[in-house]
Amino acid sequence: MLPYFDGATVDSTGIAYSYDGTPGASTSTARAEIGEVRKNFCARPLGPASPVNTISGYGAVNGATISGDASAAGVVVDCSGGTVTDAGVAIGGVVADPGVATVTASVDITGITGGQWRLSAQGPWVASSVNGSYVSIAAGETKRMSLTFNVTASGVARALYVLRGPTAGGSEKARISSVLVEVAGAALPFFDGSTTPDVDLVPAWQNTEHTTTSTLSGVKVNRAGSVLYHSIVRSWTGDARIDRRDGGGGWAVAAQDLPNAAGRTYTVFCEIEARSAVSSVSVGIDRSGLPSVPIATESSLTPGAVRVFRATYVGNDAGSNARINIPIAPVGASLALRRMAVIDGIYSGPYLDGDMPGCIWRGTPHASQSVGYPATV
Repeated sequence: MLPYFDGATVDSTGIAYSYDGTPGASTSTARAEIGEVRKNFCARPLGPASPVNTISGYGAVNGATISGDASAAGVVVDCSGGTVTDAGVAIGGVVADPGVATVTASVDITGITGGQWRLSAQGPWVASSVNGSYVSIAAGETKRMSLTFNVTASGVARALYVLRGPTAGGSEKARISSVLVEVAGAALPFFDGSTTPDVDLVPAWQNTEHTTTSTLSGVKVNRAGSVLYHSIVRSWTGDARIDRRDGGGGWAVAAQDLPNAAGRTYTVFCEIEARSAVSSVSVGIDRSGLPSVPIATESSLTPGAVRVFRATYVGNDAGSNARINIPIAPVGASLALRRMAVIDGIYSGPYLDGDMPGCIWRGTPHASQSVGYPATV
C-alpha cells in the first residue's frame, strides 16, 4: 500500500503535491521532478522507429553514394563507384562541451554485401584523425562498432565516418543505423527520442522527431541521505573473503583499484560482514605519494555482524590507482567484503549500482560504470 497524500502534503523526497482544484475539496496529484541521464548528440540517429529515407545530415565520401533503405530505417552506403579504400559516409552531429569531453560514437552496420568497414573521427571535432580497426561484416550480418575520442571543438560537424576497408574492390554495400554519439568513455546501449534501453528511463526528442538530439530522463528523488544523480565509477557485489592468516602485520589488502584523477573527489562505500569473531577491523584508502585516508574502525564484531564503511578522498593522479586496505585482528579472523561502490563526488546514501530503478549500466552489469537517478523511496 502506498503512503497517504493529498494536495497539501509536504515531504523531502523531491515529490511535489498539489490539489487539482479547490484545496481540500478536489483530487490531488503527486509530481516528481525529472532529470536528464543521457544525451545522444547525433541529430539523425536512424533508430528502429525512425522513418525510412532519413539521410539529411549524412554525406558521401570518396565517391561512395548514399540512399534511404526502403526495407528498414537507415542509410545505404554503396561503394561500387568509390575508391578502393575509405569510401563511405560522413555522419553529422553536435557536441556541446569542447575541449573537456570524451565522446564515444557507435553505429550498427549491416552488410548488404560482404566487406570490411571501420569508424573514423576527423575534422573539427578532433585535433587529428582517430581511426578504428577494420571489421569484416558478412552479407546479412549486423555488428555494432564504436570509437572513442576527445572533443576539441563544438558545433555541427561531419566528423564521424563509416568507411570501407582495404578490399580488392568491387561493390560493397551496407546499411548504417542506430547512431549514438555520447559523452562517455565506452559504448552504451543505443537510444534516441523514441527508443529507450531501460523502462525506468524516458526518451524524448529535443525538438523535431528524428532530426534533433535526444535525451533519456529519470525521476529525481531526493530523500534525506541520498543524492539526486549518481555516477558510479566502480561497483561490485559478492563475498570477497578476507582472512588474517598469520602473525605478521595483519594487513589484508582488498585488491580493488580505485580511480585517482588529480583533484577529483570520490566517495568509497564498503559493506563488510564478520564471518568470525573480529576484535577490530578498519578500512583505509592508500594513494601513491600521499598518506592513507582512514575511513573508520569497528571493534568487537560478532559472527554475522554487518558494518558499512564510508569515506571521501581526493585523487592525486600519482601514476597509480588508489587501493582499499582492510586490516583485521586477531590472527585467524575472517570477514567478507559484500558490496562496494566508488561514487563520483560526495555521497551519503545507500549502496547504488545500475540494477536500481532509474539507473542504467554503461556496459557489462557489475563490471562497468552506471549512472542515473536512483529510486530510493
